[in-house]
Formats: sequence, structure tokens, C-alpha cells
Amino acid sequence: MRRILLGSLLAGAALLAPLALGTAGASATAPRAGLVAMAYAAWAPNTSYAVGARVTYSGKDYEAIQAHTSLVGWEPPNVPALWKPLSGTSTPTPTPTVSPTRTPTPTPTPTVSPTRTPTPTPTPTVTPTGPGGGKKVVGYFTNWGVYGRQYFVKNLVTSGSAAKLTHIIYAFGNVTNGRCVLSDTYADYDMAYTTANSVDGKADTWDAGVLRGNFGQLRKLKALYPKIKVLFSFGGWTYSGGFTQAAANPTAFADSCYNVVEDPRWADVFDGIDIDWEYPNACGLSCDSSGTAAYGNLMRALRARFGQNYLITSAITADGTGGGKIDVGGYDTAAQYVDWY
Repeated sequence: MRRILLGSLLAGAALLAPLALGTAGASATAPRAGLVAMAYAAWAPNTSYAVGARVTYSGKDYEAIQAHTSLVGWEPPNVPALWKPLSGTSTPTPTPTVSPTRTPTPTPTPTVSPTRTPTPTPTPTVTPTGPGGGKKVVGYFTNWGVYGRQYFVKNLVTSGSAAKLTHIIYAFGNVTNGRCVLSDTYADYDMAYTTANSVDGKADTWDAGVLRGNFGQLRKLKALYPKIKVLFSFGGWTYSGGFTQAAANPTAFADSCYNVVEDPRWADVFDGIDIDWEYPNACGLSCDSSGTAAYGNLMRALRARFGQNYLITSAITADGTGGGKIDVGGYDTAAQYVDWY
């Protein structure tokens, strides 16, 4: 069983309001009489921010480096890919603190060069593990992890995980109205990566046709580790509500999933699809009563649409109690259509 806590996406446009600093009349304050401090509007969720917009959050000023619409969880300190700090406070006094904030910026940049040096080393190490006995080392990569946790595809390389993995399950796509859809387009294919957090140490550009976001980073990862297969997972605890409608029209569901996974912009990234229905003919966050044949019908339709050259996998319940979720889910009849559970 997989669980997700939905992350959110960030952003910002700022309003500038000049505040004149008053003088106390004492001669000691006279030299500061000409200073003017700029008080920026407080950061707020669900607000559109343009590049260069400035806001105040927790006593610190920030400037937007990418245009976006803010969401809860995208507070400026949490998303350095969208905001850069300007100073410690909104008064002119801490202005010098801007210099040290720039100092750490180059620090991760040289880190990228060393990561490329050991890259060839793990690549041959992994080659024998692929065909060796059919063992699979599968890991999840969640699309919302790039926000609060700041966990990027590059971390799979620097942590050594990429050298050991045979399969990555990218989680999660949504299932709504009986169709497969993307759950977070910004994280999936639009977020621009810097030299510091990009797999190959090259920053994303805004040129037409450039694939950014997690999809672009996964493409770079597969170039370094060709043996890794990536599957796009749909559903999960939060996004399983649409499976009941999908079960009513399995063919339409399978077509929609194929169109998302094999979108021409990232068709080379994914090697298959993973279904995480929580739960067929039982209750999770939502309840389903489609019958024991529904799950098998869905898997059969997916196999018919994707064919034998794509991987089809699924996460199923661990509830093995008598009359529990395994008994009513129809997993046994669906097994013939999946590569593994």
C-alpha cells in the first residue's frame, strides 16, 4: 500500500509600498534622514507572482526568480527554485547580509563536477545486476518531493541509489473522471533546474521544446544509467477515486493512460505503467463496489493498449484476512496481464 501527502506548488508577485524613515530630530540621526526602506507585501498562497516580484515572509524579503502561482507549502524559504532571499529584514540596516546569501550559491556548483567524475564507475557496476537472475531493485520517486524535501532526481545519483536500481516508479499521476491525467504539471515537466540540482550539471533553458521538470531529469538519468526502467504510477491513496469510473469503461481508461505515458514530449522517458488502485471492490480514501471482475478488466484493457513491449505492474493490498481486500479485489484473475505485483 502506498500513501502520499500532497505537496503543493509555489510562486509570487509582489506589491511595493515605500515607507519613509522618520527622523528623531537629534543630530545623531541626521545622516540617516535620506534613507527610505521598501516594505514589500506579505507572501500569500494562491497568488500570481511574476519574475522579479518581491515579498516579505517571516521578517525576510524575497525576490521571485520564476513566474508562478503560489500554493500552500510553497513558502519562499521552502522553494529556492522559485525565490531568492534579499536580506535578513525589511530595514536598510541588514542590507549587507545579502552578500553572504550569495556566497553559498556557488558552493553546490563545484559539487556537480565531482558527481560527473564517479558517474562512469557505477555504470559498469550495475550492468551485471540487470540480467543476473532477474532480480529487481525498485524504488519510488514522488513528484512532490522536489518542494519541501528538496529531493531531486540528482539525489538518486549522489546517494548511490541509481547505481543499484533496476526500476523507478514515478508517483503519482491522478485518476479523475475515469481517465489518467497528470497531477502536477509544474513538477512533472515545467520546473527549471539549475546547474546545482540538475543530474548532468547543466541548467535548464526556456527554449521551445526543452523538457524540464522531473521528466527532463529522468531522461538525463536514463542517459547515465541505460539499464534503469521508469514506470509511471497512477492512483495511490489520494488519487484512487476515479478508478470506479475507469472500471465502467476500461478501454477509454487504457487509451487515456497510454496518451499520458506516451506523450511525444516525453515518450522516451517511460517504459511502462503502474496501477495503484486503493482499493478495488473495497474502501480506501474512497469506496468502490465495481465487483471482483473490475480490476482484471482494467488490467486486460491496459495490456491490450500498451502491448507486450511495455511493463505493466501494480501495487496491491497487504490485507490477507479472510474476506479481506485480497479476496475481493480480483487480483488473481488479473495476474496474467501484469509483469509483477
